[in-house]
Amino acid sequence: MSEPSRSDVWEKLTVKVGELALAAGFLEMAIIAIVCRILNKTEEELKISSNSAWCRKLLDVRPMTWSEDERNQLEFRIRHIRHLYSRRNKLIHAGLALVSDDSVHGVPPGSIIDLRTYGLGVTGRTPNSVTVGVVAKQVKLDEISSLARALHDARLSLVPYMDLADQIKHPADLSELSRFVREAEIGRKLF
Repeated sequence: MSEPSRSDVWEKLTVKVGELALAAGFLEMAIIAIVCRILNKTEEELKISSNSAWCRKLLDVRPMTWSEDERNQLEFRIRHIRHLYSRRNKLIHAGLALVSDDSVHGVPPGSIIDLRTYGLGVTGRTPNSVTVGVVAKQVKLDEISSLARALHDARLSLVPYMDLADQIKHPADLSELSRFVREAEIGRKLF
């Protein structure tokens, strides 16, 4: 079987990074939707701009009436999501390159490498000597796919919280609701 062309490898990388971006975006939108529903405010009204701030806000607005176990489960999920975001950030901010020959030790031609790891390094050792050569970390497309799946699974793990968001009323909303009820009662007394 022939090896895929360099353009095929690069196209596959582009598709995988696109899938990763979509999975991360869908996960972030799920967190934003939950927070906005609980607070009954829009994204623009909350003026939160980073995924870490959205995750913190979700933990801030979780109901005090939840059991400690429910609160801990959400906290665990958010820590996991933050870890996945961190992995994603490292990958999307990497300078990637395609290896065209055998110049990088241990990396076959046609492979993708992370340029942040490219440089001189130890390529071999014997009891009396060390061999130095060009080294770099190879980026595997399967790792990108695995991370995209993990982000998708993390979004699915938030589904119970999405359902709960419709039932949760934040204390700020309750005061607004009680004001509305008082005004309605006053209106009824007038008629």
